Amino acid sequence: MMRDAAVTEKYCVVRAGERDLLESRAAPIVLLDLREPSPFPAAVAPGLNRIGVMLPNTPMHHQLFDGPLECLVMTSGNFTEEPIEIDNDAAQARLARSWIVSCCTTAISSCARTIR
Repeated sequence: MMRDAAVTEKYCVVRAGERDLLESRAAPIVLLDLREPSPFPAAVAPGLNRIGVMLPNTPMHHQLFDGPLECLVMTSGNFTEEPIEIDNDAAQARLARSWIVSCCTTAISSCARTIR
């Protein structure tokens, strides 16, 4: 997730139609070409030249970017070649050693209620 379209253009090649999609009300994840050389550390999307980008579309998302943060790297709750972990407690137990930041759905719900 990136703060806005201008920040996205620092990290990715954004064509007119892609920018329209990013800024649309549907708020999709849009596959974009990374700029060369990749502006991300090698551990982020290794071997890929495209990433999925979305812009903030909820009050909580906008609060995350209320400061110097430009982008967040998000990924599925699983290790390579393993199924996605969908239970918060199991995910914390199994994946905690690899998480930099974790945000469970219950915390998101609580945060969303607080923001309103």
